[in-house]
Amino acid sequence: MKAFVSLMTVVFLLPSFALAGAVRPKHSLECVAHAISKEMKIKELDANKALPQLHYESETALADFQDAVEPQWGFRPDVFLNVYVIEQNAIYLMDDDQYYTKYARFIDDSLAHELVHYFQVVYQKTLVPDDASEQEAVFLQTWFRQKFMEQKQDPCSY
Repeated sequence: MKAFVSLMTVVFLLPSFALAGAVRPKHSLECVAHAISKEMKIKELDANKALPQLHYESETALADFQDAVEPQWGFRPDVFLNVYVIEQNAIYLMDDDQYYTKYARFIDDSLAHELVHYFQVVYQKTLVPDDASEQEAVFLQTWFRQKFMEQKQDPCSY
C-alpha cells in the first residue's frame, strides 16, 4: 500500500502550499453518490448508512489528515491526498484548482472515485485497497468525468 501511495504522490502531487484557488464540487455529494451507486448496480441506498463526511485540503490541517489515514495506511503521508477513510466514514479531497486544471480533471470525479470505495466497503463489503477495487474506482472516475463533467449531463437525473 505504501508503494502505491508513493507512486500516486509522484504522479499526481501538487505542492500543498499552492492552495490559493480552492475549488468545490459542482455537483452535490448526494447527486454524485446517486450516479455512482446506480452505475455500480446498487439497487437502493440505505437511509441508515450515512454518506461520508467531506474534508477539503484547504480546510484540514495536514496533521489531522495524517491522524485520520495512519491507522488505515500504516504510515503518515507527507502530503495531502484524496482518500476514503473507512473508520471515520470520511472522504478527504485535495481542492487545489491548479491540480485539477493541470491534469484535466475535476474535483467531482475525484469525489466519484472515493465514493466508489465507500460503496465497495459499505454496500459490497469489499476490503480496500486491492487492485480490482482500485481499477473499478479509476474506471468509474473516468466514466463520471466524461459523462457528467465533460458532456455536462446531470448526475441527479441519471
